[in-house]
Amino acid sequence: MQQIPLLAEECCRIYALTNQLKKAIFEAEKQIIKRVLRHGENENVVLYEMKQLLDAVIQEENTTFAETLEKWQQLDINKFLQRDYNRIANH
Repeated sequence: MQQIPLLAEECCRIYALTNQLKKAIFEAEKQIIKRVLRHGENENVVLYEMKQLLDAVIQEENTTFAETLEKWQQLDINKFLQRDYNRIANH
């Protein structure tokens, strides 16, 4: 139960990152249409640039997920250590 506020906070953070990714995808789509269809730029160049942009956003999101999991794991370890300490102290 003590982890619920932390979980809620992390969920909000994950949703915010997911929304950033959705916005990046939408922006990439707009740029491809604008630059390739309207301005006649090379589609391979534009697609490569948009892929780089999306890869950067995805990498940031993956880093955040890893950090979140690490926090949760540390909380579980701390709870385990506290439980063990309380068991020893009560005997």
